[in-house]
Amino acid sequence: MSNITLQVRQALTEEKPHTSKSIAQLIAGVLAEAERLTVAVTTDKLVMNDIAATERDQTAAQQRLGVSEVLLERLTAAVPRLRELQSQITLRERDERQKTRYDRLVKRRSVVGKQLAEFLDCLPAFATALHEAVQLREEARAFNERPTPGTPVNPMDDMVSDYLFLAPLVTDAVLQRTRLVGSDGKILFAPIDSAVRAPLPKVTPSTETDGLADLKERLRYERDMQTHVGQRLQHFQHQATIRGVSLEHVAASQGVGEDQLERFQKIADGKMVEAAEHALSSVQNPTT
Repeated sequence: MSNITLQVRQALTEEKPHTSKSIAQLIAGVLAEAERLTVAVTTDKLVMNDIAATERDQTAAQQRLGVSEVLLERLTAAVPRLRELQSQITLRERDERQKTRYDRLVKRRSVVGKQLAEFLDCLPAFATALHEAVQLREEARAFNERPTPGTPVNPMDDMVSDYLFLAPLVTDAVLQRTRLVGSDGKILFAPIDSAVRAPLPKVTPSTETDGLADLKERLRYERDMQTHVGQRLQHFQHQATIRGVSLEHVAASQGVGEDQLERFQKIADGKMVEAAEHALSSVQNPTT
């Protein structure tokens, strides 16, 4: 038995493990051997049919021809079986890769799921802390900024002593880009100085109760925003008066552009509160 036929038998009987790549290499070897045998058979037949060939050459050619033809037939018949085996192995390899990928996905989901669960548990507390940070920053202004001489000041806010500067607990960059929404869809914290706004929720009969609660929460939020933005605009105007510059100049130095400043003015004027009140009234009194 030749080496190639031994390899084919071991592969087809699964005596030796193979991969789709090794089977492809074996098929290539079988086809190359079959091509060589085809040439050998043709050559030996020419010798057999040559009347001028010696009896010794013809006998040798006949012996080789018999062996070559049998081997050629066996190898030719083995090729379709090897291709079928290759397809099976390819399918099995793909299945193994997919199972490995799935197991890895499950593990990653488990880790990330635990991390998200922990984060979502503390999300309300984090949102509350951000709201507190905004309020504390406003309260710190009384200690950080001396009023302009001659400006009316509440006696309780007229500082007797000097105090070290109280830096904001959270930077404006964080407050401007942070938006927190709870698992129930309620807004826990929205950007303070961002033009991105959440649309008012649409209320349908099936979600009327939830929608009403969301609208009330929205109205409360807009009122808080009106107070906060109004205080900030007052601070801008106060700084503009002290420095002798325009309100727009002070706003720009604080990272507030013209569009944002215009929106601030709408918020301070109560436009957003009016919209929220109208939406809430429409739900509470649909016939009016």
